[in-house]
Amino acid sequence: SLCCLSSAVPSPQAPSVRSTRADSSLVDVPLFDQEKEITYSSAERGLDITERSEQDGWQAMWWNVENLFHPAVDSLHPDFEFTPDGMRRWTYRRYRTKVAQIAQVVANAGGWQGVDVVGLCEVEDSVCVADLCRALGNGYRAVHYDSPDPRGIDVALLYRSTCTLLCSHPIPIRLSDGKMARDLLHARLVMPSHDTIDFLLCHLPSMRGGYGAAARHREEAQATIQHTIDTLL
Repeated sequence: SLCCLSSAVPSPQAPSVRSTRADSSLVDVPLFDQEKEITYSSAERGLDITERSEQDGWQAMWWNVENLFHPAVDSLHPDFEFTPDGMRRWTYRRYRTKVAQIAQVVANAGGWQGVDVVGLCEVEDSVCVADLCRALGNGYRAVHYDSPDPRGIDVALLYRSTCTLLCSHPIPIRLSDGKMARDLLHARLVMPSHDTIDFLLCHLPSMRGGYGAAARHREEAQATIQHTIDTLL
């Protein structure tokens, strides 16, 4: 089986995660306390999806957490904007608060059973992913690869210890202008239901640079996704 998680145009809907079950009932789960000191637009603009089937017995979630940067400067991708002295005044306190809030969202979305697989986009590096896994607890593990994005933002896959990772690798996406888009992440997991699921995570090229160029780049990225799906199926 195949599950493709992709971020394109952010959703403007109110910050809530909707869980779909086999009886078609819908349960709205509050995301986080908006009165906290730090505010970020991930829950307001991100693409948030959770699904659970009583037959399949597992739940997956996809979320654009928007600029989860560690305050330390990355020597490979200078990110002075997200440092204590940068434009965002991105302190360690604010970073830790954001990580804690993201962990709270995931915990609320999963309910009593918890989310088995969490797909994330716009995370800076493996340090952020590791911090998030620690904040979540419950034996979450992670798959992350550095992509060629100039800002240094990547996708990552978190999964609970009840799942078994069989394999994972990044899939490069080359555009017609010779540039590289953010990598497609492929991971194959054995779920608690004993089903083997291939997960594809993709953060499509942004709309910066004009609609025409952005639309073409997105179509090229989608062609790589489709080719990957065809090879898997």
